[in-house]
Amino acid sequence: GYQRRVRDQNSCSMHLSSLFCLVATAAAAPFVRLGALRDMEKDCLGVNSSGFESLNSNGDVLDPTEPPKSLYKYIRRLSVPSSKGVLPYYSQGNLSTGGSYKMAVIMFHGATRNGFAYFCTAVNTIRGNQRWRQEDVLVVAPNFAYNHDWLVAVEGRNVSKDLYWVSGLLDYRTGSRSSRHFADNSSNPVPVSSFAVIDQMVALLNNTRLFPNLKMISLVGHSAGAQVVQRYALSTHYLPPMEIKNASEVMPGEITIRPELDIRFVVANPSSWAYLDERRWAYDCKNTTKSCDQGELAVPSQVEARHETDEPDGEFFTVLPNGQGVTGDDGSPMIPYHTVNPKGKFFCYDPDYNKWHYGVGSGFDNDTHAYLAAVNITRQVQLYPFRNVWYLTGSLDKCTPAMPWYNQSGVTNPSNDVGINFTDACDFHHIDTRCPAMLEGPWRSYRDCLLYTSDAADEEDS
Repeated sequence: GYQRRVRDQNSCSMHLSSLFCLVATAAAAPFVRLGALRDMEKDCLGVNSSGFESLNSNGDVLDPTEPPKSLYKYIRRLSVPSSKGVLPYYSQGNLSTGGSYKMAVIMFHGATRNGFAYFCTAVNTIRGNQRWRQEDVLVVAPNFAYNHDWLVAVEGRNVSKDLYWVSGLLDYRTGSRSSRHFADNSSNPVPVSSFAVIDQMVALLNNTRLFPNLKMISLVGHSAGAQVVQRYALSTHYLPPMEIKNASEVMPGEITIRPELDIRFVVANPSSWAYLDERRWAYDCKNTTKSCDQGELAVPSQVEARHETDEPDGEFFTVLPNGQGVTGDDGSPMIPYHTVNPKGKFFCYDPDYNKWHYGVGSGFDNDTHAYLAAVNITRQVQLYPFRNVWYLTGSLDKCTPAMPWYNQSGVTNPSNDVGINFTDACDFHHIDTRCPAMLEGPWRSYRDCLLYTSDAADEEDS
């Protein structure tokens, strides 16, 4: 299949770091005429996926979802035929009018939902690559906003029917439907999946009348954006272009791509993954060595669970030396988890651990996840290895508040990010520590390697 494999998980981070250079070279390049290119780079000066802080006259930090005024000109809106609404996105071109581009980069934002910053990240990343001329690459940065975000609550409230999503059950990261209201509070009679919106972007790029010269689409996501890309790759209604030989192989609801168009999925450092079956890796972490040992790939069970938590949201936080749990963003301590079976093979157990979006066991209802309900998930799992999927991991992304060595001092200074609050603490960037995520590994880079290794095991079993 297309999917890249790493057999030796001990070398995982080294291999995947090397892949980053490969993907950045093979899947990159900026745009339009040189004058416009220089203007765009100037407009993006000082803006990247780490964020952008603008201050008001009092010195207060403004909404992090609001771009600097220099980027207003790149705001576009995409009409979604299956809905009455539109989705805001940033681009130097326009999906609806097309162009002579040879490659398109669709760059997905992280949890801050600052699409403008990821637009600029793409602009800065693809500068100077050797494969594509800068003017031949179209950058598209969709913005899946919540209703209070600047792009829909301020800039677009009175000018368009902007779609928005809701944190939690209706989150864009899982392919769920949009809200039943538009950003202007009018009723949205036909909510649409975030994945259906991506389908529309791909459909326009696949249209030879609009983009006659296009050879590659690269869907790139980091952190929350990586969750979107991996789950979309697993559930998209588009078929891998290389695998369909004739019309009889196309199932109802599936869509074909023209054979010469390469679609690449680049998944970098997600907080959690959608596993392909019900098995998870057992692992055991030791405070003495500040490391974890990998066990077998098996189906978790309640009797094999080592720890439980009483946190209302089901999150796991280590106990600090002062006996309290890790301090949250509001300065109050979380409830630390406790051990119930020291010899248990798995970190924890949750009966819904394999439910979408952590797995493919269930959760595809016709309301929140109608997009998923419309596909045969077994067939999607079978198609996944034939998609051009790349996994990237930051080899130093090893921080988690669920490990006992997260903080050795217990010194607290409740202010902003918990990663700054503790003298010895690392910055875990709000990693998911609910049990279904902990069953995937203790921290991001470990989760990346375990998922990669489980995919390789699936391939060998089949």
